Amino acid sequence: MIFVAMIEDKVAGVVGIASKEERSLNVTPAVVLKYRGIKFLKSLLLWQLIKSMPGKGDLFIEFIAVESRYRGRGIGTKLLNRAIAFACENGLEKVRLFVRENNTNARKLYKKTRVYS
Repeated sequence: MIFVAMIEDKVAGVVGIASKEERSLNVTPAVVLKYRGIKFLKSLLLWQLIKSMPGKGDLFIEFIAVESRYRGRGIGTKLLNRAIAFACENGLEKVRLFVRENNTNARKLYKKTRVYS
């Protein structure tokens, strides 16, 4: 499942989530290239190789991306809060994700939204 943040009919950000029942997103490389570009596609493909699947009762954040011109407006926080709300609404007990150690902006965002500990 993907939640999308829109500003003036433009995609400002996205968060992709999966639970045990859904297993993984089925996002084609063409779609990723169209909306996020080659750099994001490379990261997404690497991510698909190293991630572990969510356990029963877990929601897994597969990816989050905010278009650079919309950063700093709280869009990432709203997307993550929506993912957390989805987990609560569906009786999922944990929200999990992986983040690279050197991705300081993402780590700050996750700490603010209680996803990272």
